[in-house]
Amino acid sequence: PVSRIAKPEFKGAIYRVRRKGAPRVEDPWGRNLKLETQPPAALARWLDDPRQAVGDQALDLLVRAGEAAVEPLSRLREAGSTPEVRASAVFALARIGNGKAAAAVRAALSDRDFVPRIAAARMAGLNKDRQALRRLMEMVRREHPAVRRQAATALGQIGDPRAVPALLAASADPAERDRFVEHSIIYSLITLKTPAPLIAALQNRSPKVRKAALIALDQMDGSPLRREHLARNLNDPDPLLRRAALWMVAHHPDWSGEVLELLGARFRARELPPEEAEAIQETLVSLCGNSATQKLIAAVLGDRTAGVKQHLFVLDAVDRCAVVAHRHHDPVLA
Repeated sequence: PVSRIAKPEFKGAIYRVRRKGAPRVEDPWGRNLKLETQPPAALARWLDDPRQAVGDQALDLLVRAGEAAVEPLSRLREAGSTPEVRASAVFALARIGNGKAAAAVRAALSDRDFVPRIAAARMAGLNKDRQALRRLMEMVRREHPAVRRQAATALGQIGDPRAVPALLAASADPAERDRFVEHSIIYSLITLKTPAPLIAALQNRSPKVRKAALIALDQMDGSPLRREHLARNLNDPDPLLRRAALWMVAHHPDWSGEVLELLGARFRARELPPEEAEAIQETLVSLCGNSATQKLIAAVLGDRTAGVKQHLFVLDAVDRCAVVAHRHHDPVLA
């Protein structure tokens, strides 16, 4: 900004912006504190310093101190002034990583505040701590949503198939509307690669459990999902499960028979369920190269009793279809 010479080769600049009238921070880097000379018990107290650089430097020095820093960090985790400070202590303990430090991280899974519990679950997952498995399986079922999400992620990272029943049970919670939690649960079910309990879960009374099991089976490497697994869910009373089943079948054109039967019933009902409209259209587009699908489209467009909305809905699907049409073969698409 102070240059008087044009430099078109420079695409941008870095500006340092400060609030007008902001108080001056004394020793922002903590150079006068001589932190490198202080013992771990004294360093732990600096994690709560408002100067970010001071807290970061203290944390690095505590990690370097190793086992000598475990006790002061554990005390800070238990009695720190804020949840964020206690979470910082958890991260430092996890970076030390020996037996006592790992046990202290596991103890933080039961901290009184959810922020340190999130930190502990994250580090237990990254460190693949199988000794934390039981507590994480409890957390994924009954906890603050953010803790449940991190516990689900950690169970997938640890990679122990014993976590599958707990993850399936967590997916059934009717009070939980957090899509991030649901995604974390399903993703961990995918990474654990244990199809047998998921196939058994397709008989579960909860549509939420069946939905999680279906998606995980579909997305798992070498997908063990079969036509019969999906067919029985296409007409389920639960709209979210039906939509998920329609979305999955759109990726399996060879399973078109059951789907077209379902779609025919939907169009005969004259009113497409709004929550399923997008999934139904995606299914039509994905199967539009199928002659049976084209016959269904022709039947809907040729039905004078069908509403304008249905005709426009089907025409929109035809417009999106990538099939190269030939008039003598595909009169509807031509």
